Amino acid sequence: MSIEGMNMNKLMLNNHFIEEFIKKNKIKSISRLASEIGISPSALGKILQGKRNPGRKVITRMLIYFQVPFDMLFVMSKE
Repeated sequence: MSIEGMNMNKLMLNNHFIEEFIKKNKIKSISRLASEIGISPSALGKILQGKRNPGRKVITRMLIYFQVPFDMLFVMSKE
């Protein structure tokens, strides 16, 4: 799926995937995960809570970090 043609207002992080990733990789905190991705802890927290939409730069960083397909990391909200 291409980032270019998406309605970014309805894009949400797949929190289930993130929770499983954190457990599997024994990541101690959201701050640590944010640092490894290359974004601020507050930005990651807001994205996880659905209070902030990830921009293209953040999406790209996350896809590079997690090394998974777009559809596994992000979901479209039902709003």
